[in-house]
Amino acid sequence: MLRCIQVGVGGFGGRWLSAINGSSSVKHAAMVDIDGETLAKASAEFGGVPAYSDYKEAFGDVDADFALVVVPPFTHEEVAVAAFDSGLHVLTEKPMAHEMTSANRMVKKSIDADRTLMVSQNYRFRKWIRTARAYLESGELGEISHGFVSFRLNPDWGPFRQKMDDVLMIEMSIHHFDMMRYLLGRDPESIYARTWNPPWSWFRGDCAAAISIDMGGIPVLYEGSSVSFGAHTGWNGEWRIECEKGSLDFDENRGLRATTVKGGETEIPLIEMDVEDQEYSLSEFESSLGENRQPETNGPDNLKSLAMVFGAIRSKSTGEVVGFEDLLKC
Repeated sequence: MLRCIQVGVGGFGGRWLSAINGSSSVKHAAMVDIDGETLAKASAEFGGVPAYSDYKEAFGDVDADFALVVVPPFTHEEVAVAAFDSGLHVLTEKPMAHEMTSANRMVKKSIDADRTLMVSQNYRFRKWIRTARAYLESGELGEISHGFVSFRLNPDWGPFRQKMDDVLMIEMSIHHFDMMRYLLGRDPESIYARTWNPPWSWFRGDCAAAISIDMGGIPVLYEGSSVSFGAHTGWNGEWRIECEKGSLDFDENRGLRATTVKGGETEIPLIEMDVEDQEYSLSEFESSLGENRQPETNGPDNLKSLAMVFGAIRSKSTGEVVGFEDLLKC
């Protein structure tokens, strides 16, 4: 049984409370939150789990295996480093950090401490995208030519995100960029971005984007908005992968389907998965520790997804194409 110290139990932390509650092999050793009322409620709900307002105190007092980090991105590094210093592995919410230099330090610290660092990129742990990758790899549609990805919603992300710079990139595009890497089995070579903030926006920073990405020789056009009205896409976005013999499409309403010249449109049945999303992240993290291997979305690998975010931010600031080597330095 793995013992977890969850840092951050309010807001999205509640989703992780549910994931751990449903696990038969992970349990809470302690909970941490700066909001006393939220902390007391969560602790009581789980039978009086030890509760702390200071994560360093919790790490020092409690015997545990890993820290689950569910706090704003700009505090990820400090919590993760303290966990590594206490001999704990770390499972953190995305994005890994609020800037590349911070993420690079987290990865280096995990390596130096010989501890596992995993980022929960839960969108790639869903049936549709696992099925889509397997279908593309089967060769049914032949060689991949290019892709289109769209995201259009108008979420209420709470007050701290409304004050963020580049909120679309950091909160949502990180998911879509990571999904691109997973689905295509390619890493980015370059990125060119334009982002802006529509006049009716309730965010301080840019929340709309048009981006051209070279994914290892596969061009992908990405457009997104978190202040969009009208026809919404859902959180996964809408995807089209154009191939030699047809196209692969996904949207929330019609599901996953393939279209070929000879066969027309066919709905693709989704593969079976015992769990998805955060539950899959938790299971993958646990399995990696038990098998002494790196988890799928480990820190060093996830730097490539995060680099796409900050590469896009650099590109929109400079008006230039940002190359792969520069991406990892952003």
